Amino acid sequence: MQTRHCDSVSTSLFSDYGERKYLNERERKRYYNALPILTKPSDRTFCETIFWTGCRPSEAMQLDFMRVDIEDGFLVFRTLKKRGKNKGKHYRIVPIPKSFARRLNHVHGVRKLQKQLDADLSCRLWPFSRQTGWLRIKLVMNEGELRLGFLANNIVTSCLHLTVLDTRPFRVTISITRLPCAICGSLPRWPI
Repeated sequence: MQTRHCDSVSTSLFSDYGERKYLNERERKRYYNALPILTKPSDRTFCETIFWTGCRPSEAMQLDFMRVDIEDGFLVFRTLKKRGKNKGKHYRIVPIPKSFARRLNHVHGVRKLQKQLDADLSCRLWPFSRQTGWLRIKLVMNEGELRLGFLANNIVTSCLHLTVLDTRPFRVTISITRLPCAICGSLPRWPI
């Protein structure tokens, strides 16, 4: 049973042509270092959201002011890949670094808008089209001389062990969490 699971994880890490779907840690660093190519702060926070959370670009583009928690440092994404009766009704909490939460607040005025009683909190942080979002990502990828690939969730690839993740409230399922961990090659641990 364990072998079958590992086989499904390893096959989902690669395309039908054997290319890796996800960026490794070295490539992720190049992506992050290429972010200054984006001169507009809101474009940078969009690409940086994908870097820190590993979310899909379309999930980031649907992020509204109501689902940003600056104080506790997390974002709430509506999961777009669910099928059937749960389609569009499933949300997941993803932690972000406090420094990035502060940058989101500074660039987008999140706290100010959340405190206004008459504010429309359902308006999106990035009200551009999906095509525009992908153009921003491609610009960063090209600057970092990277092939197009998915960014695995940074919280998984940098500091957590699977047994710890299993107890966290932001975990969807442990089988989904294993995929980014397989990208790293070994199980990450909490920093000492």
